[in-house]
Amino acid sequence: MFKIIYFTRNNKCPILDFFEKIPKKDVAKILRDIDLLEEFGLSLGMPYIKKMSGTKDIWELRLNTLTT
Repeated sequence: MFKIIYFTRNNKCPILDFFEKIPKKDVAKILRDIDLLEEFGLSLGMPYIKKMSGTKDIWELRLNTLTT
């Protein structure tokens, strides 16, 4: 299982700030995709995740269904 906690040096959490600015429906979609990633890990595959080219082991969570 992966656990990622991200705060800036001034103790801000950009992800939570972003969630406050977008429709709640989009937040729900993002959290659903994060739940899928938590459950299936890197085996989740496309269209949800993709290894970033030119990197050793950095993956992106692909959010295609947002309304914003």
